[in-house]
Amino acid sequence: MKKRTVLPLKELHWPQVVRIYQAGLDTDMASFETQTPSWNQWHVSHHIFARLVCTAHEVIMD
Repeated sequence: MKKRTVLPLKELHWPQVVRIYQAGLDTDMASFETQTPSWNQWHVSHHIFARLVCTAHEVIMD
């Protein structure tokens, strides 16, 4: 069984998170966005609370 951990989202997680974000954009149902933002663009446009990632052995789960 994989060890799962919930962590606050940090910039170092962004490369994995943005791949999941892009998969959502590819469905045309996840956002009005058409392309993934950079970490800085995303960071300044989203609230800091409730930014969580779930990891399994340090890999972000999708």
